[in-house]
Amino acid sequence: MVGLSTKAIYRAVERGELEAARVANGTRLLIRAESAESWLVRNSVVPRRAQSQSAARMRRGTSQPLGAALRRLSEPGAEE
Repeated sequence: MVGLSTKAIYRAVERGELEAARVANGTRLLIRAESAESWLVRNSVVPRRAQSQSAARMRRGTSQPLGAALRRLSEPGAEE
């Protein structure tokens, strides 16, 4: 339902972040839909709209040695 592994769900229950009840002699967890929904809302991340200039430079490779090395390799006459 949420795209997480069983282990991640169990960890959230163990940390007390997600409410659950043990059923079937304690071998299974029962999580109410309302609990799962509120947990997802509490832990949702809103993407940033504006990126910093330094992040944009790093993505283009202009502020990193690797980016400079890759540009040199793509120049005419570069050794392969």
